Amino acid sequence: MPTYEGDLRLANGPSPSAGRVEIYLNGAWGTICGYSSSWHRQDANVVCRQLGLGDAINQYSYSNLYGQGSGNVWMDEVACTGSEPGLESCPHKRDTQVRSSCSHYYDVGVQCRNQPPSPPPPPRPSPPPPP
Repeated sequence: MPTYEGDLRLANGPSPSAGRVEIYLNGAWGTICGYSSSWHRQDANVVCRQLGLGDAINQYSYSNLYGQGSGNVWMDEVACTGSEPGLESCPHKRDTQVRSSCSHYYDVGVQCRNQPPSPPPPPRPSPPPPP
């Protein structure tokens, strides 16, 4: 399966629906900084939905719960409202704007519900025509 700019994956988790959040940018996988608790439930919800895993159950800032990543720290100060179609649509600092204090110690993680949203109910049948 090809990898595209802005793709996400969860790494080093106990299941496919939990792990360290990694994003593919500039041709390489990297992580997201949660320094000073700047990673919130709205951010985690956008990640889980982008991955098709429903809403977030938990979000983790600099917890090392899923281990430290390697390579670049691509994003910092992510501030989603929760309605964005993907993480890159959320306000954030990227690449050279990332704080120098953002080491992999602060890599963020999520635990997703692993249940896609329910489809809408089918439309009600039309009433029979009058006699």
